[in-house]
Amino acid sequence: MINRDIFQKDPSTRKLVNEGVANVNDENTSQALDVLRYELETFVCDGQYEKGLAHILEIYLKNIEQAQQSAVWISGFYGSGKSHLVKMLRALWVDTVFADGATLSYSGKFSRMKIRFLMDSKSGKVRISLDGKEQEVLDLYSETSSYKVIEIKDKTTFIPGIYFSSLLLPLHKIKGIKISTEREKDKFRIEGVRIKSSRREILLPVNKGDYVSEIVFENREFKDKIFSPTLFGVQILLAFLMAYLLYEFLSLPERLKQSSWKSTFLYVFIREKHFLFWVMFIISSGIFSLWLLGHWPASMSPDSMDTWLQVEGRNFHNHHPYVYSMYVLFLTQFIDTPSVVCIFQILLISLLGSFIFYFAIKNGVSFYLVLPFFFLFIFSVPVGLFNIVLWKDIPFSFLIIFWAFYLYYRSYRKKKDLKDSFSFKKIFLLSFLFIFLCMVRHNGIVYIVCLPFFLAISGVMTKKEFVRFLILSCSLFILFRFIIPELIGVRGLKEVFSNPGRIIKNESNLMVKSVFGAYLPEYMSEKTYIFLKTLNGRDNEIYYNLLTDRDQLLSANPTIFKTTYRIALSPKSNFLYKIQSNILYRSFTDISIRLLIWNSLVPFFMLLVVFLLYRWLPLSALYSLFILVQPLCLFFVSHVTSWRYMYFIYLSGFFVFPLVFLEIKDRCRQRVMKDSQ
Repeated sequence: MINRDIFQKDPSTRKLVNEGVANVNDENTSQALDVLRYELETFVCDGQYEKGLAHILEIYLKNIEQAQQSAVWISGFYGSGKSHLVKMLRALWVDTVFADGATLSYSGKFSRMKIRFLMDSKSGKVRISLDGKEQEVLDLYSETSSYKVIEIKDKTTFIPGIYFSSLLLPLHKIKGIKISTEREKDKFRIEGVRIKSSRREILLPVNKGDYVSEIVFENREFKDKIFSPTLFGVQILLAFLMAYLLYEFLSLPERLKQSSWKSTFLYVFIREKHFLFWVMFIISSGIFSLWLLGHWPASMSPDSMDTWLQVEGRNFHNHHPYVYSMYVLFLTQFIDTPSVVCIFQILLISLLGSFIFYFAIKNGVSFYLVLPFFFLFIFSVPVGLFNIVLWKDIPFSFLIIFWAFYLYYRSYRKKKDLKDSFSFKKIFLLSFLFIFLCMVRHNGIVYIVCLPFFLAISGVMTKKEFVRFLILSCSLFILFRFIIPELIGVRGLKEVFSNPGRIIKNESNLMVKSVFGAYLPEYMSEKTYIFLKTLNGRDNEIYYNLLTDRDQLLSANPTIFKTTYRIALSPKSNFLYKIQSNILYRSFTDISIRLLIWNSLVPFFMLLVVFLLYRWLPLSALYSLFILVQPLCLFFVSHVTSWRYMYFIYLSGFFVFPLVFLEIKDRCRQRVMKDSQ
């Protein structure tokens, strides 16, 4: 077979009458009609052309009795056939008749048809038939001129054959199943329904002869208990963790060198200004929880839904790092709902933020200097919203802030000659947080080199402790990178881990070409524009990605079972939901408010300035540099297109000033001591 054999008419024997260009016109010359006839005979009305044609005609028929018709805008790329389609529509519209009597007709699928007849004193009877079947006989005689419209509904064409459809069921007990069409007037016939598990197969009773729009199997329980090694492993780890935390809690008086539980609680909650920390923690977690009550059980985006479906189906892929999905799976062992992840994130950021503010106050910074930043932190719209979103960016941002502050904290204590011993438990925990930082987002891998470098130059660990840290970290990296993915069957691991390499290679080649091609300024200006645009909060994708209609996303994929009964938006307070939705809407639509709220440029330049002052503020510069490493890599490695990728910059801005104030206070204190000597 050669190419021309697949065509209905041999293209080598036919001339392109229109020279391959369709012109929309109303010419009636013989030449113009010959061109039109050729175009009609060769027009392939399929795919999007067929859908567009049907849609335009349907709009016309729906408005045929109206005084005006709706306008139609046809758009597409250059050379996509817009003019050709319009020309075909015009030929249909004017009911073109050629010299030999040939006319144009359109045959398409429809579920409803309206036919409009003119009625007057000269009209007779009309017989209507469809597909050879008589529908109706109408008498159109009328003493006055008018119109009569007949509507033919429920035209259904069944294509012979048997069609098989399957979908993965959720890992939950099923109490009933409903199979239905999107539109009630559409019908189907079921030959059989089978539920199959690894242990057994169930055939459900169906009436094979009837065409129905839905079929329901009620009051049935479909449940097979299946052992899941992944789930078992997670639950074992959780049991060990809970046992360890209980042991640590029971040994608290001994470790704090307190004589009784009463003195232990007084020390933990009251003494050494600890009450300030707990007050800030309670206030911040309470304020952040209001967002959760207004958007219960969580704010979801397509990425969130993808993670949730992985967790529910125990079917992991690494397009979004599987480590984050395992993190969600681990937390949902307490309660199988996204809200438990949100609660954990609220507690985590409240603990971290409150401790940083408390640390600054405890070491001499005025309470009134720290208070404005605390209020900005707890009433921040992005922080409140992002705490309740299932995105890998959230724990990633927390970990960047944690490590930046940890380097500052340990360096500050070292400067004060306050030595800290690193037990095996501490080193293991730090190693775990280090590897989690590197793997919870793909771009976190840059810290696999950067963080050990920062630890080495800051000298916060002895050589022996640093070597232990590296050994444990390497072991955990091998475990999470190679062993666990094989055990739980993570898909797409090699492809995704090779993507950063390809991206770096492509961007490097582009940069080299720009240097030697003498258009480096254009290349850098484009990169800078994209980077600053992202920081500036001009990307409204944040708002539109937060789904209120979660069913709509799932229905787009017919192979996914709708496990929405645990994730449907169900605000615990409609009052809070309305207020928060209004705040979010205004923060995105009003440019002045958006620049005030969704703007990371200010904290970015703050970090940059603090880093440049490293000679006078070395600890704050260390904090800033660790955070700036990530945007520097994103700038050169990829085109940053989403504000949430830079959320850690925005978050770090609340803490940089209290830490700078602390270092300035400490320098003033040292100068006073030197002068007094």
